[in-house]
Amino acid sequence: MPDQSSQSEVGNITRLVVKHARDAFQSDASIATEWQALNFTAAPDFTRAVAQYEAFLALLRGNDCEIIALPPASGAGMDSIYVRDAAVVCDRGVILCRMGKALRAGEPAAQETAFRALGLTILGTIQPPGKLEGGDVAWLDQRTLAVGRGYRTNDSGIAQLRDFLGESIDELITVPLPHWRGAGDVFHLMSFSARSIATSQWSIHRSCPFRSASNCSSAALPSSKCRRKNSKAWERTFSRWGHGDV
Repeated sequence: MPDQSSQSEVGNITRLVVKHARDAFQSDASIATEWQALNFTAAPDFTRAVAQYEAFLALLRGNDCEIIALPPASGAGMDSIYVRDAAVVCDRGVILCRMGKALRAGEPAAQETAFRALGLTILGTIQPPGKLEGGDVAWLDQRTLAVGRGYRTNDSGIAQLRDFLGESIDELITVPLPHWRGAGDVFHLMSFSARSIATSQWSIHRSCPFRSASNCSSAALPSSKCRRKNSKAWERTFSRWGHGDV
């Protein structure tokens, strides 16, 4: 097992790809045209978000983390600040997702352009009818991957991801996600993980009133109806993660 691995949610971050709030949000005028359609709970304050993101990056750089910033790109709007969602990284390279949210469809291609310019290996792209978003993907350890199946990630996308990963993993665990409020306001698998590392996605959740308040809560659980339906699957998954109670 390599000393430095992309197949982990824990440990020291030595190299991180981010999308600065300045480049994702662009301006107060751009925010005004996008935030409601993207289901933000309020319009982020552009100046405040930029300042807080700079402070976040300073913390990372102060801990010897190399920062790679994605540039502004056509077809990548405010949601592109969530870099993790558009690609899955393993030790062999990058797997580009196919977004389940139509308004984010251009993000994987924008990331591919940037990654190729950086000389990163692209293993492939999820193809129709597959859907896959990186927010539904979590490393339990360096050889075990959990993938949430729901409105943003489907069985075809999961099967293609497994094929791309090949011998990089021993096991892929599919986790059924709850309906919550339907396709327009979903939980990613990472929304349920109380032990996530501090990535750019989670930092910016703290900075601005993004999306629904539920998406900012790492302890949120599905409704009682959905919990009953999927209780056994959740018990198995949370037990694997070390959670004693669902």
